[in-house]
Amino acid sequence: KIENLSVCPQLKVLILSFNEISKIEGLSDLHHLERLELSFNLIKRGDGLQGLKSLRALELNNNVMNRLDDIALMSREMPSLTSLDLRSNPICKAKTYKQ
Repeated sequence: KIENLSVCPQLKVLILSFNEISKIEGLSDLHHLERLELSFNLIKRGDGLQGLKSLRALELNNNVMNRLDDIALMSREMPSLTSLDLRSNPICKAKTYKQ
């Protein structure tokens, strides 16, 4: 579980890889966050990324994400996003993933 980050509102980089996180939560107060690394966790959905308007790089590789809808959500919720890593997720095997 991601918690107690509201005391760090100026945080720009957050690395939470290899933590067995299953749900993205507790990040809504991090308005200055530019880079978020959540690789090698147990994340299934892209929910919980709302409000991260400054996020430019997001690493979600090696999780268990499997919904193409989550990519559309990320695109809408994070207009500054220029780098998204979803390698080694079940979503990468979807026929329409790379279109």
